[in-house]
Amino acid sequence: MVETRAVVTSLLGDDVVVEIIQGTGCGNCHTENGCGTGNLSKFLSRKPRRFRVHNDVNAQVGSIVQVVMMDGSLLRSSLLMYILPLILLLAGSTLGEQWSSTVEGKDVASAIFGLIGVFLGFVFVRLFLSGKSPFTVMKPVILPISVTKLDFKSTIN
Repeated sequence: MVETRAVVTSLLGDDVVVEIIQGTGCGNCHTENGCGTGNLSKFLSRKPRRFRVHNDVNAQVGSIVQVVMMDGSLLRSSLLMYILPLILLLAGSTLGEQWSSTVEGKDVASAIFGLIGVFLGFVFVRLFLSGKSPFTVMKPVILPISVTKLDFKSTIN
């Protein structure tokens, strides 16, 4: 499982927005044998990483929680995000080319149907990864760590 600690920053109905606490990886970022991924992520992304997660544990603002994703769910979500729109782009383009009766219209029809395919692909991905789908295995969950609340502003600085 992929796990990291986070602080609850806000409540949104049944969901919470969590901010990942930096430096909760292996702790070898500054050693010679460390992979350096932590340093790279700090260099490339200076903004705090925030995510919306379903609040199954009734966490409140300032609570420290453990964000957990099942092994492989990040890879499956990424594949779904990139592969499905690409497949629908190719299918739409092929359908548009076959549907058009004139040689000049084949390129236009292929482009229009391809764009429609990409749009539908992203709509399907959004539905799959939202709360309205049976693919809940791909969603991160939160587990409580601490019942004490932290002052959010002092935790981030």
